[in-house]
Amino acid sequence: MSGPAIQSDVVQAMVELSEEAGGQVVRLPEGFRLPGGVVSVRRVESGVLLEPVAPGRKRTREEIRAMWTEMDGYGADPLFPNGRDQGAAEIRLHIK
Repeated sequence: MSGPAIQSDVVQAMVELSEEAGGQVVRLPEGFRLPGGVVSVRRVESGVLLEPVAPGRKRTREEIRAMWTEMDGYGADPLFPNGRDQGAAEIRLHIK
C-alpha cells in the first residue's frame, strides 16, 4: 500500500506513548506528520508501520487477499468443527 510521498530529512525520533480512550496515542513530531486524515496500521517484523491512505481510495484485490490470509493465520477455532448438518432445504411451491 503506498500513499502520497512524504518529504522530510528527519529519519528518527524518540517520542512517548500515551493512553487515551482505551488505546495508545503517539504524537508524531513535525518531520513525521502524515498527509490526510486516515492511515493504514499494520504490524511488521520490527514494530508497527503507519502509511497514509488517500481519501476515497479503495483496497486492491491483493490487499484484501493479504488481509484474509493474515486473518487465517490467527488459527481461530472453526464455527462448526464437525461440519454443518442442517438437512435438505425445504421445497416451497410458492412464496407469499
